[in-house]
Amino acid sequence: MLRVLDSAIELEGAQNAFTAGVKNLPHETVATSIGYQGGTYPTEVIWLPSLSIWAFFGLPPEEKSEGPRFWNAFGIGKPGALASIVCEINPSRGGVNRHTKGAFISDENRALLVCHRGMFNISGGMRQEFFRKHYRGTWIEAEEGNRPSTFVRVAELGTSDLGNAIKDFVIQVDQIKKLARAS
Repeated sequence: MLRVLDSAIELEGAQNAFTAGVKNLPHETVATSIGYQGGTYPTEVIWLPSLSIWAFFGLPPEEKSEGPRFWNAFGIGKPGALASIVCEINPSRGGVNRHTKGAFISDENRALLVCHRGMFNISGGMRQEFFRKHYRGTWIEAEEGNRPSTFVRVAELGTSDLGNAIKDFVIQVDQIKKLARAS
């Protein structure tokens, strides 16, 4: 049975493993400002040159936050002064929170999966059905609190393909957002 992690201790451990897994890949640290709807956030991001993506792991700025969640932002290309977010995988920091789009899920073998609900905010809107129709990847169902929820399986923590799995997800999200904007 797949289960969405919901205890603060489990979630903190999974977030630390996610961050460490990406930082274990060949990377550079780049000073930039992450642009988001309503502002910018000056910080450093992890640039993964072999994958041509960047990542940020932390907590959202106060004016951006919607409840206690982690802020894991990703983009394509080496950031300059401003880094544009392609997607975020933001799990809850404690308890069941179906408003967050990301989740850490434990599988039958206790492996930790990074997952996403397949819902994105873009100008003009994009329904989950549109994303589901165009996304080429694995959808899974996991127990979340007292009922099942559906997620995209982004990556498994602790595996050698972590970087490529994240890259594939980020690139597909970017392509599907472009399709949605054009239609």
